[in-house]
Amino acid sequence: MKRIIVLMLICLVSAHAGILDSSKVVLPRAGSQSLEFGLSGLLSVGSYMGSTIALKKFSNPLKATRYVLNIQSDGFEYSGLRYEFGYDPTPTDSTIDSTIFDYKTTATRQDYFLSIQWLKYRQPYGHLSLLYGVGPLIGLEHSTRENASDPKSRTTGNLTSTTTLDKDVSTGVYFGLTPVVGVEWFLHRNVSFHAEYYSMIKIGWRQFTDDYAREYYTGDWHENNADLSGVYYSVRGYARGGVSFYFK
Repeated sequence: MKRIIVLMLICLVSAHAGILDSSKVVLPRAGSQSLEFGLSGLLSVGSYMGSTIALKKFSNPLKATRYVLNIQSDGFEYSGLRYEFGYDPTPTDSTIDSTIFDYKTTATRQDYFLSIQWLKYRQPYGHLSLLYGVGPLIGLEHSTRENASDPKSRTTGNLTSTTTLDKDVSTGVYFGLTPVVGVEWFLHRNVSFHAEYYSMIKIGWRQFTDDYAREYYTGDWHENNADLSGVYYSVRGYARGGVSFYFK
């Protein structure tokens, strides 16, 4: 992603060399090809970021086919304190015991998909053209989430729960459609910038595993394993911006 930003900055800094000269702008024609680099998830708060590389080929000045490889990933980690309560039914002291736990949660997510998009362009207004299209996609996603907690303090010695561990793993494959709408600004015969909004409409199959373990004050362990799988359906939208380098 850093490389994409650097490339965009290089293009802007090159203005002194005449890159903004309108006489050097050449709009797409039959046979034009470009290599695209982009970033997605730019306007979605809390969304995971994605990097895109694509090859685009024009069959005529207003129609193109784009072959897209998209890699999206995200990860976070946070920690803090939480309270857990338990009832102590002893004859001498029937009280509610509380334990303060240090907890830590770590999560990661990766999503890789390939897509072919058939694009149509409107007649350019100056150097700016509206584009829209749709195409099929196929992808693979994987995510993990791990929770761990340990006791920090206890009001009494009677509460038996201590350490807890929990790990979720999800893996899925999917296919679907990616409709897209956006604009492309033809800055130079070899460079253009584009801003787009696209959706991922997908249906797939997912395997989910949940491993849960708990150690008690007595030293005993309780373990539970859940293994689920099934079909799922989802629709999500993303904003994407990037730069294209025309080489033909």
